[in-house]
Amino acid sequence: MTATVRPWLCSRLDDGVARQIERVSLQADVRHVAVMPDVHMGRVIPNGIAVATRSLVYPDLVGADIGCGIAALGFDAAADDVPATDREGILERLFHSVPTLKHRPDQATRHRQSVESLGVLSYQPLMNLAAREGVYQLGTLGRGNHFLELASDEQGKLWVVVHTGSRAMGQAITEHHLARASGPRGGEGDGSDGALPHLSVDTPAGSAYFADMEWACRYAAANRAAILNAAADVLEDLLGIAVDVQSFIDSPHNTATLEIVSGETAIVHRKSANHASEGRYGIVAGSMAVGTRIVTGLGNADALESSAHGAGRVMSRGEAMERLGARDVEARMGRITYRRTLANQFRDEAPSAYRELHEVMRAQRDLVKTDRTLTPIINDKRV
Repeated sequence: MTATVRPWLCSRLDDGVARQIERVSLQADVRHVAVMPDVHMGRVIPNGIAVATRSLVYPDLVGADIGCGIAALGFDAAADDVPATDREGILERLFHSVPTLKHRPDQATRHRQSVESLGVLSYQPLMNLAAREGVYQLGTLGRGNHFLELASDEQGKLWVVVHTGSRAMGQAITEHHLARASGPRGGEGDGSDGALPHLSVDTPAGSAYFADMEWACRYAAANRAAILNAAADVLEDLLGIAVDVQSFIDSPHNTATLEIVSGETAIVHRKSANHASEGRYGIVAGSMAVGTRIVTGLGNADALESSAHGAGRVMSRGEAMERLGARDVEARMGRITYRRTLANQFRDEAPSAYRELHEVMRAQRDLVKTDRTLTPIINDKRV
């Protein structure tokens, strides 16, 4: 049976992205594909899609950074309460309070109980990894498109925003279950026939993946919460600024969940796409120069109640590194405080490597509505 494919696009699809979408639509048990306006080429399947199946779960349609998402927390303070003269110092404090890859051993132990509280995994070596890497990486940012920002909304209220995921744990869980899945990666072949590895949730192997995937989503959420807490501690210590606890929003975009689609239970995979059911808060990120939008879902059934998670790349990382220079970063960042000395190293994250966020929001106006626009004053991105 041919799957229904519904697109929400800013512009004509690149041929490579179109082929990846077609590949997804032809997979066994896929019944509906919703293509988000930030869709762009991925390693195996495109980023920026939501896919419904009946009983098969596809790890590639969740992604290796399981549970990756964006979280935001407001403060009972104005952005202007963060003096421009203090922002370089705050950026440096954030760098030391939120490690890039791992905590020092003496700092990591305080996260052990948090990791243990997430529950058990299906495979003892994964549990062993959680006790090591899971503990050392909880509360760490990572590299690439992950970021930590201080931002101002339209009323001048101060916010902190973080984008990160499940770190090494999501990668390990994905690789473990892909090796046991049906299809080329689970057996023979290189995937050139277009098939993607999958598991049935009605089998022990599929049930184990689903449970471990949910564990990784909890880990990713705990990771973001730990980073927000660390950032809040920095601001409280330096400036006496307190958080607005009621403002907290967590918006994962690499997930699979059981939902009702057209009156039937389905597995909805979201690969770099937000859950945008009616009334649900979400966060859509732009480039490092643009900031983010806090949105409310409109529950569009044709889109599998999903939305874009960000602006979406218009250049691959390799293309951006070849075509762009540090000046391309500097030209767009304006007065935003960021690591100017590293601009040449993260030019693959330059604002011009991404689509303009207002184009994405216009294309998905029947999927979400914007509640707040957060404009960055400090951007912390690692290399």
